[in-house]
Parts: sequence; structure tokens; C-alpha cells
Amino acid sequence: MKTQMVDDTIFQKLLDVGFRLVSFRPRSKKEFVDALQTACKKRHIEDVSIIDTVLTRLTELGYVDDEKFTKWWIDQRNQFRLKGWRALSFELQQKGIDRNLIQMIHQELESNDASQEEINATALVQKALVKFQNVSFKEQKMKLYSYLQRRGFESSVISRVVDAMGKKGYNTSTS
Repeated sequence: MKTQMVDDTIFQKLLDVGFRLVSFRPRSKKEFVDALQTACKKRHIEDVSIIDTVLTRLTELGYVDDEKFTKWWIDQRNQFRLKGWRALSFELQQKGIDRNLIQMIHQELESNDASQEEINATALVQKALVKFQNVSFKEQKMKLYSYLQRRGFESSVISRVVDAMGKKGYNTSTS
């Protein structure tokens, strides 16, 4: 009977770790596993099979859902830290999200709003143009292209956005 009590106590402590983790923001399954493994090491728990039990309970409660997490992450990036799809995909892979799930969500989002990446790139270009207003048009285009590339945008999107910027005449200098 005593081992059942110890297991219940350990289970509850690890469950509390999971609850604390999601109190800040949603998490991916990998983030939960990493945090629970760290908590087990810290508490000198050798039977790590309890992690699966905790994950099962957190999943039942709706806290472990990689699809929901992925959509939330993309939405947050689109609102607060604009990045291209390549950069988003890399970040999600770092969070332990499966590539197939990332692709599925990307296709779903593209079918809903194909221009979101262009909207993001255009917003970044408008902000960046303030820094590049004292340089030639050609240099502006090169700097904007490399800036958007570093932010993870596809080259086809970059070309359309930078070409559109040129047609709007942000910099009328032709040198």
C-alpha cells in the first residue's frame, strides 16, 4: 500500500510540473517530455515510466495536442514576430513537431489564406525601409532581399514583395 501512496505522490508532483508548464503558454509534447524528464532527474525518480502516465493524463485534459500547439505557435508568430514559412517550420521542428503535421497545417493555412506570407513580408519590408532610405534603389532591393531571406521567407515571395515595393516608388532614386 505504501508504494501506491508514493506513486500517487510522484504522479501528482509530475502532473503539477505539467500544469505549471502550461500556465505560461501552450506546449508541444516534446516540451512536456523534456520538462518531466528533468523533474524526474531532479527528484531522483528512477522509474520514468510514470512520465507516460502523466502525459496520458495531460492529453486527456487537453493540454498535450501538437496540432493545436502548432496552430497557436503560427498565429503568435504572425501577430508578434513575423517570419517566413521556412523559419516557422524550423522553429516547430525544434519544438518536436512532426514534419508531416507541419506540412499538413501549412497546406491547410495556404488554402485558407494564400497571401499571409506576402502580407507578413510586406509588413517587414515597410518597417525595414526606414533603415534603408538613404541608399540607392538597387542596394535597397539587395538589402531587403537578404533581410527577408534571413527571416525565413521563400524566394518567390521575396521577389514578389520586393518588386511590388519598387513599383510603389518608395525610393525614386535610380542610381
